[in-house]
Amino acid sequence: MHEPPVITVVVVDDTPANRWVVARILEEAGYHIVQGATSAEAVRLAGNLPDLMVLDVRLPDGNGFDVAKRIKADPATAAIPVLLISASFTSPSARAQGLDAGADGYLTHPVEPPVLLATVRALLRTREAEHALRETIAAETAARSEADALRVAAEQANVAKAQFLASMSHELRTPLNAIAGYIDLLELGVRGELNRAQLDDLARIRHNQRHLLGVINNILNFAKVEAGHVDFDIEDVPVLELLESVGPLIQPQREAKQLSYRCEVADDSLVVRGDADKVQQILLNLLSNAIKFTPTGGGIDVSAERRSEEIAIHVHDTGRGIPREKLDAIFEPFVQVDQHLTREGQGTGLGLAISRELARAMNGDLTVTSRLGEGARFTLTLPVGGRSPVVGGRTTDTLRSTERRPQASDIV
Repeated sequence: MHEPPVITVVVVDDTPANRWVVARILEEAGYHIVQGATSAEAVRLAGNLPDLMVLDVRLPDGNGFDVAKRIKADPATAAIPVLLISASFTSPSARAQGLDAGADGYLTHPVEPPVLLATVRALLRTREAEHALRETIAAETAARSEADALRVAAEQANVAKAQFLASMSHELRTPLNAIAGYIDLLELGVRGELNRAQLDDLARIRHNQRHLLGVINNILNFAKVEAGHVDFDIEDVPVLELLESVGPLIQPQREAKQLSYRCEVADDSLVVRGDADKVQQILLNLLSNAIKFTPTGGGIDVSAERRSEEIAIHVHDTGRGIPREKLDAIFEPFVQVDQHLTREGQGTGLGLAISRELARAMNGDLTVTSRLGEGARFTLTLPVGGRSPVVGGRTTDTLRSTERRPQASDIV
């Protein structure tokens, strides 16, 4: 068993009888007593950092008020509890003077042993509580400092990551654009007429060049979103016009897989607040994914409805669906659900991450519900439009993606 800690109490009094009485009471209670008789001794003994000091007010070379004030003024000794005790200064004003000087307690002779012991225990409890509080505050301060340092490091890493991605994407796009230019020149016959097999080979090269360029553009777009370098031209956008504009853009891919397509808007007057180009980009990504992961002969339904102060646009496919435990992961950058669900389509896993960040930057969101074997239903929500001041048929709101967007998730 651990022995209880030794508690040291300094008793300073120039009257031997009074000093002996106080020391005796405290010793019998188990305290280790160190005695002194002068102000100078009190200050010297305080330097040893005892657990408690009991000071007489009247001392031959000063007084307990000044000693208490000096002890409390020194950061090294300020935490020591000081109990003033006096047979001469017993008035309420003397008590007030002692407490104002920094004393933690004040008693008068003759002092009853139970009162002295209870006062000492109370002062020691207070000292322990203050010590624990200081340790807690110090730990919290250290934790906050560490968290701030980690946050700064993470922000710097994100900036470096975004700069790297942007630089890498730029360096890769340049030769890919050159490849596209040479393909155009060859197809025009500047190097001579090409036969059918050569034209087929060029078509394959162009297809893969476009795919790789699309992947790199996604990486570059994500880097811009992460760095907050995306501008938004916020305006009132009619939902019906928006949905009618994206239908023809995905028609060739949809018809190639013989997918049915149905678009229903509950109210032709529905209007959202957002950037028309960014909203179209989100919808095209959702529709492209629906086509990619829906087997031949399946179907895609698009609908829109009003929910209180927001408009919800749904894209529902009849594909394989997404496992419940993967529903959150699909919005993380560079994450795809799993191998067997993504083998049919190529990509970086950035489309949904970009789309959700764009939606949130416009004060909206992108969510999904799905069951395996029953397809997936993505829902884009945006604020209701039609109530902001309009100048020349367009609203004048413009924002940077850093003004209203949350932090994008860190890339793993």
